[in-house]
Parts: sequence; C-alpha cells; structure tokens
Amino acid sequence: MTDKHSQSFFGQKVGIIVKSNKKNDPFIYFHCIRKKENGVWEKPSLNEGKIVKLNMGEIIEMLFVLSQKKREWSTIHTFNNETTKISIKEHETDQAFWINIGNYNRLLKFPQSELLKRLFEHMLQKKIEFATTTLPNSSMINVYH
Repeated sequence: MTDKHSQSFFGQKVGIIVKSNKKNDPFIYFHCIRKKENGVWEKPSLNEGKIVKLNMGEIIEMLFVLSQKKREWSTIHTFNNETTKISIKEHETDQAFWINIGNYNRLLKFPQSELLKRLFEHMLQKKIEFATTTLPNSSMINVYH
C-alpha cells in the first residue's frame, strides 16, 4: 500500500473525495463538494464544501452496508460545535447506495459502489496493520506493577 490514497466519486452536482493521508492514521476523510449555480465546483482548498473524518469503526459500519449485510447506517459527528449527520443507505436498485453527509447527498451506482467497498476493505486492512501498532516500551505503562 502506498502511504496515501485519494479516490473521487463525482456526479452531476455533488462529488465525494475519499482520502487517506497516511496508512498509520486510524481514520480517513470524506471531502464533499457541490457544483455552484455558476457551474464552478466548490474548492476544499478555499474551505468550501464539507470535510468529515471517519474512524475505523465507522468504515466497518459503512462496509457492512456496502456488502449488503445491513440496509443502512447513520451517525452524528460533532466538531467545533457543528453537528453533521452521516448516513449510508441501500437504494432500491441493486448495488446502489445513498451516501449523505450533512446536506451533501450522492447516489453511488455500480461500479462506483463496488470500488468504494474494495477501497474501504483495502484501506481498513492496511490501517489495522499499520495504525494499531505500538512501539515497544515507548509509551507503555505497566499497569500491573
């Protein structure tokens, strides 16, 4: 695995960019942007759009939906006194899923949903390997002493 991944899922009006900046970070980012009325896309570099950070447990929850083991999942993130509802839900068509992050809604049809599922599986496997390790004796406290 490379140290970072970035994959975009664009529709006509809303795009979601899935990013993992480091394999040893136990989280990924979703950058959500939309096309403005003037036809120009929002730019995360200008603090436009919405960015949320998902931990490994949340990635697993989303994977359960993408694997069709659950029909839907949702959570609420709070950061800097701002709450964001995040959800993923099966669409009535086979292998299509609604992803909702705040007021950014994106339908992922096959093969985008399959690509997201495989990307999550790959990143999760590597994050478990690299983001859950500790250095020997570096920050360990002997609680049995």
